[in-house]
This record gives sequence, C-alpha cells and structure tokens, in this order.
Amino acid sequence: PDDESNHWQSAPPELVQNAWRTKFPKMEAAHNRGECKPCAYFLYKADGCRNSDNCPYCHLCRKGEIKRRKRKKIKALKAAAASSEKADIEEDSSDSGPRNTLKAPA
Repeated sequence: PDDESNHWQSAPPELVQNAWRTKFPKMEAAHNRGECKPCAYFLYKADGCRNSDNCPYCHLCRKGEIKRRKRKKIKALKAAAASSEKADIEEDSSDSGPRNTLKAPA
C-alpha cells in the first residue's frame, strides 16, 4: 500500500515558475481585458469552430458568456434610457418658470 509509484507528484519547478500562455496571446489579452467577442460556434456547435486558428472571435470564454453580456448590455441600455427620461422630466419642470400658487380674489 505504501508504493512510491502510487503517490501524486507535482509539476516540475520549470512549469510552475513560467507564466502559462495560450496559443493565441492577442486573443488571451483581449479576453483578460473583457474586450473579446465570444465565438458562438466554438461554444455551442458539436463540431466546434470551423475557422479554428483564423477565427477572430474568442475561444477562451465559457458557455453562457454571450447571454450574460447581452443581459448586461440590455440592463445598461434600460438604465441609460431611464436616466435620460428622468433628466427630460426634470428639465421640463424647471423650464416652466415660477408658478403662481396664490389664488385670485373672488
């Protein structure tokens, strides 16, 4: 039971000390900055991306990233629309000038 061949061994120190890089450093950099565009074919098609090395889209994103980004974009658009509506309403109420709150004598 105490056989040396059955014990786990860690990676050699050379691997641990070097930074791990993907095959596509530009895609990796864009992915890390959040500026990449996920490849739907790579994520959702059974045969994967047909462009492989020539694909301009990101193969590092996980499933669900496209939907998450769409929801985030819609939320931001709704927030921007709501804030512009609020600004328009405030602008309209401030443009009407001073209001006469006194009633005319009868």
